Amino acid sequence: MRNKDFSIDGSLVIVTGGNTGIGKETARKLSSAGAKVIIACRNMEKAERASIEITELSQNPVKPMLLDLSDISSIGRFSEKFLEVYGTPDVLVNNAAVYMRKYQETSFGMEMTMAVNYLAPFYLSNLFLPHMAALDGETRIVNVTSDAYHVKDFDAKLSTRKHYKGFSAYSQSKRALMYFTFEMAEKIKRTSVTVNCVNPGHAATNIWPSDAIHWKAARGIISMIADPPSYAAENVVFTASSNEMKGVSGKYINNLAIGEPKKDSFEENTSHDLWENTLLYLQNLI
Repeated sequence: MRNKDFSIDGSLVIVTGGNTGIGKETARKLSSAGAKVIIACRNMEKAERASIEITELSQNPVKPMLLDLSDISSIGRFSEKFLEVYGTPDVLVNNAAVYMRKYQETSFGMEMTMAVNYLAPFYLSNLFLPHMAALDGETRIVNVTSDAYHVKDFDAKLSTRKHYKGFSAYSQSKRALMYFTFEMAEKIKRTSVTVNCVNPGHAATNIWPSDAIHWKAARGIISMIADPPSYAAENVVFTASSNEMKGVSGKYINNLAIGEPKKDSFEENTSHDLWENTLLYLQNLI
């Protein structure tokens, strides 16, 4: 019997994008608290360096695994290998995200931002869900969103907009991640799995582009006024590990507390429509 009374000490934790920024700090803090942390990353060279660094700081071994969230087959391979090597995770932190200044598609034809920031967490979470639900005791899924979810004309059909704008695409993906959280919470409320989304706040990370003069200037300003990743990670760690979150599901976490997203940002029935459209998309894809 593992983790019947939820404790992060000894828990098996996945942190996607754990080689840099908020993900790296989340992995460090959870490892320091006694969790067995695996960081899932696309760049194994960076992941291996990060795992060594985090291990030295936490004095608790952290392991890297290959995961390319823009590749559906990579997600499937990762889940199979993880279950084979490590077993079922107690906590899945869907942290990894991208911001694309210019339009780009995945190999399967979806806009990159929506694919990585929303479709991948949806697929990965559902692959692990039946295994997590079968464990004794509580298990947790944590989706790292953003207060950038405020966007007009949300598209629940996952279609690509004709006139691409990077920030709009990013906002769409973060709104979709929140819809996914709320809908999944309803569907699994009779299980011991909880799912919540968390706004880490404004942090100085490498997610924003640097290939244009105005973005370089913006990144400089952000680095001066934004919170450091270690501070922003506290919201993620709170959601993933705290006793205050025991049994809490389907919530939006902000400033180390259960918050309320702006109600006018979420249309009734959209979460259900998005879920069904996503399932259909994945079924046609795999």
